[in-house]
Amino acid sequence: MPLLYPVKHVFRNWKLFTALLIGITLAATFCAAIGVKANLSAEQTLDKQISNVITDISFQADLNQSNLVLAYKNITSISGVKKVDYVASFSIPISSSRDNYTTSDYTQMASFPSVSQIYDEWVNRPFGGIPENYTYLLAGSDLAQKLHVGDNITTMINFPTPKYWNTSSSYVNLTVAGFAELTDTGYSLLTNNNGGIIYYGGANFAPPPIYGGPSSGYRSNMMIISWENTLQKLWNSTLDSSTASVTFSVNLDRQNLISPWNVETSIDNINKISDNIQNQILANYLANTYVNNMLSNALYSYQSNFQGMLINFIVVSIPVFFVAWYLGSTVSDVSFNIRRREIGLLSTKGLSSGQIQRMFLTETVIVGLIGGALGVIGGLILNQYYLGTVNLNNLFASQMFSPEIAIVTIVFGVALALSSVFWSSRKASRMPAVEALRDYMPIEIKSRYKILSWIALILGSYKIAVFLSGLNIQFIVSQWMYSGGNFFASIVASPLIIFDGIMTYVGPFLFFWGLTKILIRDSTKFQQAASKISSVMGDLGALAAKNVRRNPARLAAIAFLIAFIIGFSVQVTGQVTSQQDFIVRSVHQQVGADLTVSIVNASKAQVVLNDILGNVSGIKNATIERTMYAALTGGNSYNQMQVRTIDPDTWALAAYYEQGWFTGASINQMMKDLKGSNNTIILDRTLAKQLNLKLYDEVGIDFNSSPRKLRIIGFFGPEPAGNSASIIVNDNSKFISTPISVYSQYYSYVPANLFNMSQYSGIYTVESFQTKYLISLYPGVNGTETSNQIRAIHPTEIYSVDSFDQEWQQSSSNNNISTFSSLQILDIQGLGLIFAILSTSVGTALIAIVNLKERSREATLMSVRGLSYRQLVWMFLTESMATITFSVILGVIVGVIVVYGTITSANASLYTAQLVMQRLIYPPNAIASIGIYVALIYASTIGAILVMTSQYVTKLERMVRAR
Repeated sequence: MPLLYPVKHVFRNWKLFTALLIGITLAATFCAAIGVKANLSAEQTLDKQISNVITDISFQADLNQSNLVLAYKNITSISGVKKVDYVASFSIPISSSRDNYTTSDYTQMASFPSVSQIYDEWVNRPFGGIPENYTYLLAGSDLAQKLHVGDNITTMINFPTPKYWNTSSSYVNLTVAGFAELTDTGYSLLTNNNGGIIYYGGANFAPPPIYGGPSSGYRSNMMIISWENTLQKLWNSTLDSSTASVTFSVNLDRQNLISPWNVETSIDNINKISDNIQNQILANYLANTYVNNMLSNALYSYQSNFQGMLINFIVVSIPVFFVAWYLGSTVSDVSFNIRRREIGLLSTKGLSSGQIQRMFLTETVIVGLIGGALGVIGGLILNQYYLGTVNLNNLFASQMFSPEIAIVTIVFGVALALSSVFWSSRKASRMPAVEALRDYMPIEIKSRYKILSWIALILGSYKIAVFLSGLNIQFIVSQWMYSGGNFFASIVASPLIIFDGIMTYVGPFLFFWGLTKILIRDSTKFQQAASKISSVMGDLGALAAKNVRRNPARLAAIAFLIAFIIGFSVQVTGQVTSQQDFIVRSVHQQVGADLTVSIVNASKAQVVLNDILGNVSGIKNATIERTMYAALTGGNSYNQMQVRTIDPDTWALAAYYEQGWFTGASINQMMKDLKGSNNTIILDRTLAKQLNLKLYDEVGIDFNSSPRKLRIIGFFGPEPAGNSASIIVNDNSKFISTPISVYSQYYSYVPANLFNMSQYSGIYTVESFQTKYLISLYPGVNGTETSNQIRAIHPTEIYSVDSFDQEWQQSSSNNNISTFSSLQILDIQGLGLIFAILSTSVGTALIAIVNLKERSREATLMSVRGLSYRQLVWMFLTESMATITFSVILGVIVGVIVVYGTITSANASLYTAQLVMQRLIYPPNAIASIGIYVALIYASTIGAILVMTSQYVTKLERMVRAR
């Protein structure tokens, strides 16, 4: 009987276990979702990490023709090698018929076989190959601008002969056949620029700095000749031992060598190939070189990035699992209270408390297995959602959902069910039979450990106070230790930092738990307040207030759950919106405007800009910004400040800036002052702080053209933390003289008219300018398309073009690991929030239903004695609304405080030169989301009350009242 009874009982009385089953199912589905998301993120992260590695393994070696052929054959025969490319390169002197061979210069020459991958990346490649003694120049290079098709180039190619300590030289005349347009990948293969490894850390998920970006069109001087028709013939004319510098690009079979879940073995497989090339092949040909294993380096970075992502997955999932566990525990307490009579009957039949508890746990295992199985199905559906298509017909044809995930999900469901029910079942099974057979005796024991609630409240209040004050304890303690640490400080510092770090995660939880327990369970204050509010509603309100006072422990549990989940939702929503806002603003600040164009020749800036404005549509405003470096008068010449020259009429209309970056006056007033006087400056605030300079003071700057004394009309940059330098005044020059320790973190602005910026001005031979255009676009204009149009106008004068649209698309499409990792964590956190809200809503409704079931006799008697359906609903709503409203308000307030504290603390720990700071922001869509979450909590309770009350008011009772 003890074994069969729980099995039959689960299926015969399934309604009794519905609440627990739903909570377990939702938690198990979320567990499966984490597994699916982790699998998908692992593959995507690995793909994005290694996609930037153009060549897996590369090396350069000086080989003669015979050894080159043997080395190529040996490398291609290694297991795991997929493709091998090689390029021979030379540094050569050239002179051309364009200037009648009067000048000589040095450039690079490259040659590669016709089967090379570079030909696939050559946009306008000659289909018949490069003829003998003809050459192609890289399009966009300076050399390509100087020469034309048909020009003749004379050069000398040297082939070293190490065996004889000699060099064989071949003189050749080459004819320019055309200009080679290579993709970025082709250019990287040709120049052995292997791409970068993406590794970005930091807790704030700021996107990486932008240096040119993918839109850079720069090409160095390079001549390309045919391997078969030209180079090989020249090489054959030299000694057999003559060598050439050959760069090998080795691509591996990544699909079979790399596994995202076994990185150590993957790295070992790749290192074996690299070591084989280094020790077994190159050593045979006495090639003194180093094998550059870029793929292994990328995998090391992937391992670090992805491990951090998985840890964050687990951390952000803990609140969701806790909600499921706490909900299961609360529901179990209520359900066992309904089964009091059953427990008493089992006790009278001779079953021990241990046997009764094992029966309950057996029921729980069955519910956990069913919930886990349903979670597996939910995980399969989410798997298709993550892959982009939901087709229930292919539900089990999964790509990311593995059997391991299914097993873990089912085991998790059982474990969660057992942990939720264990203590409730133990308490219920030990109930004396006499008490169990009584009516209306809830299993509620007065708390004997009120001190725990107070400890939790004190600890939680500490962290809430830290959040509210915006303090970064770790930063403060570090500063304290750095500025004046002592023996006592060294003892206290580490434990304090660890304690504060733990409280960051558990502090709000402890605050919610301690406050609800003290106010609702262990005190009559909340009940008295509810009674006063309810008394305004008449006799029904007074009756509802009495009902609130009779079950405070259960109300405290519900209040804690609702406050916790609302606070969690406000916190997650605020962090997501603030993080997205931070990323968008960071990208915009790094670009500098909607679109920026870097040009080669500063003297032609206005001419090129006029051509752009005349030929490109969609441009709203444009301005020229030049960057130069100069030293403060009297300071060290090596300690220079960055100065940007701007046009006061157009800069503020085209550039991206935030009001908080400029202080001392409004940005409009600063532009007017710059326009009104050329001898003015918006000074870097860090310099002003160190030199104790105030608004309208004068500062001396030693430009290369001449020293100048400029009047300060504003400051740029946030307020520095401290004053690290003293001021020294030179009485003779009246200029500010600075010690070596003075440094500049940001940049200063001066009017462009401070210098003669006309095209033929001599200033360009004295001062060195880095010139770019800042362009703002009309709303709706595609920045990527505009970039392509601008790039086509002056391909030789334009060094690079970058746009906000391009960089934001790169971030939003997860093309860099930092942004990708942060977005994956935010995705799983957002999904967890949805599951937590659903669990809480369903749990609140089910608890309300169970509570009303306990009071079915009471409700029926009230109905028979004349209470209408509306009056019953009003009474039950009055009982619940006070608790729910209090919990919602508490959760919203604490959630906002946590987000504010997190953002303020993160800003305090940012690198001090960071211009863009995180800010607390709740846009309308975020507020609407929070409103929906709150509405779900209310709707779940109201819906449960309406349904259960309608069942109480039976047809018979209606007839009785009608008579």
